[in-house]
Amino acid sequence: MSLATHSGGYYPEIVAEEISRLDRILQWTVVAVLAAIYFFTLSPFLPAGDSGELIVVADKLALAHPPGYPIYTYLAHLFSLIPYSTMAWRIGFFSLVCQLIASSLFFKLALEWLGQAWLAAILTVLYSLAPLTWQHATEAEVFALNSLFAILTLWLLYRFHTQRRFKYAYLACLVMGLGACNHLTLLMMAFPIVAGLFWLHRRGLWQVKVILLCLSSFAIGLLPYLLIIPLGRVRHLSAWGDVSTWDGFFTHVLRREYGTFQLAVGGLQDSSLFSKLYYFDLELARQLSFALAPLVVWGMFHARARGGKPATVFARLLAAALVFYAVVFHSLSNLDLSVPLYHYAQSRMWTLPLMLAFLLVGWGVEGWAAKKSTRPFVMTGLFAAIGISVFLQWRKVTSASKDFIERAGHTILDNVEPGAVILMREDVYVNATRYLQYEMGVRPDVRVIPMDSLGWPWMRGLVAAGAPEVKLPEGPLTMRQVLDANIGRVPLYIAKLKTEEELSLRGFYSGFPLGFTSRVKIAGSEFTIAELKRESLPFLQLTLPEPGTYREASWEAYMYKNYFDVRIPMGQLLLRKAAGRLDWIDFSIDVLRGAANMGGEYRGEALASLGAAYLELAPANPQYRKSALDVWQEYLAGNPAENDQVRSIRALVLQMQAGK
Repeated sequence: MSLATHSGGYYPEIVAEEISRLDRILQWTVVAVLAAIYFFTLSPFLPAGDSGELIVVADKLALAHPPGYPIYTYLAHLFSLIPYSTMAWRIGFFSLVCQLIASSLFFKLALEWLGQAWLAAILTVLYSLAPLTWQHATEAEVFALNSLFAILTLWLLYRFHTQRRFKYAYLACLVMGLGACNHLTLLMMAFPIVAGLFWLHRRGLWQVKVILLCLSSFAIGLLPYLLIIPLGRVRHLSAWGDVSTWDGFFTHVLRREYGTFQLAVGGLQDSSLFSKLYYFDLELARQLSFALAPLVVWGMFHARARGGKPATVFARLLAAALVFYAVVFHSLSNLDLSVPLYHYAQSRMWTLPLMLAFLLVGWGVEGWAAKKSTRPFVMTGLFAAIGISVFLQWRKVTSASKDFIERAGHTILDNVEPGAVILMREDVYVNATRYLQYEMGVRPDVRVIPMDSLGWPWMRGLVAAGAPEVKLPEGPLTMRQVLDANIGRVPLYIAKLKTEEELSLRGFYSGFPLGFTSRVKIAGSEFTIAELKRESLPFLQLTLPEPGTYREASWEAYMYKNYFDVRIPMGQLLLRKAAGRLDWIDFSIDVLRGAANMGGEYRGEALASLGAAYLELAPANPQYRKSALDVWQEYLAGNPAENDQVRSIRALVLQMQAGK
């Protein structure tokens, strides 16, 4: 038979069976159940990570961080017009809709590929309620839309593979282009499948006309990137980049400032490929409730051993895509995954291999599920996996403390002086304040300047437009230069100083921690106890989420640690600066006692310093000597690791017990 003579294809297609009415009812029942679960767990509060920035740029139609996310920004903007709840809820609802469509397509692909509706339904629920999938379905992030483009690409490629119709190849290329406008990781997943299909179907695909149409379809899909040009005209502090020139445009789209397909600048926190693959595999197993992880391996082996039927060949392509993504992505990414926060940041990019893994689980059990003798055991095991996944995740997605990021942002903004300028680092803090200021109207008089972005020339223009009162000297900027240019003009606060910056400021500036930020004054200037109490009050009153209500490696866990990394040294600094002033010592005790009362792993450290604070008051009131003895005894009862401080405290306790 000649090429391209049958239904737009090149030889008789294998016609996919139409979905029966009962199968369609099952599909929509699954989607309805997922919709109810997602809707119930959709929070009106700001999530962590990039959500604060993405919400603001969607609402204001400004340019997001590289690669710009034009499709996400414009579609999310439509959802921002919903006259209901908060802006965080509205943009989160957009993610919910994207994931529901993705889950529906997942069911459709699994049914056509595996041929068993009940198996497709269980796999869809397992995939949709995996922690990563569930999280990104209920927060303002780009990953649910990425999953939608990915599963649509897979379904179109499978349709082409089985029906040999060119329209599916062209549509798949178009969707890949559109998906690349949202997240470049889609290309890593799709490349080995596309390459495999081009080889397998070379008889029909290796034609100049077909190749040109595929490339043209992909190029058309990339055209939405041009929409970042009007987004770049909105110039305020929540925006990114300068796309007014073609060089700036390609710099932004290709993420040159980070390194294309990399996650951080410089790779200083890099680790070995083996190490990254270990943490990737561990997280994938966790997402699969561990019990299903062996089925992924079995599915890959099963695909190798079952001949050359189209469904088997597609399973091999999925397995190749999973291996390719894991190796290539982690060869390029440059974060040390042993660091919990970096692990969390990179785990967001694992939603696509997770999708592949669940499909391979289905392939692994498909043979057993087809047999009546083993089907009940397979169904029982898969239902148990759903129960385990929901049980482990439920407390995190329904936590009453999901407003923690917003409340932490309030501690930064609420009590600073009018017209303050905060030189801030780290996305979680910058984005929290952005959301509060632009969407909640909190302290619009305060200017939050992201220090890490000041090294890029375009940031000067954004500061000039959004914070004209801030003066930036010419040339490469340092923290010292920014402070020199603005001290005395505006109240200044800084956060997350680098070691070299702290050294450069000694003798010129003094700072005092008030929470996640520190107030900065010229060296020798006095801090009054009244201003320290007033400005640190929101931070000291911040209620922390209970451990177990957030992921162990997450921004929330990082901020939880940061809280004690600030509060305990704050109490210690108050004590050192007290110089016999009772009001300073009293405040130090309040700060340290509050940290100790929060319990957890930081209680011992707080007790050690609290005992020293009590001892400072002992000359004025002997009762405090007993208080010092009590807290130090409790501290030592916790068996702290032996060091100079522990030995010193133990010696003091023995002296106090002896009445010396």
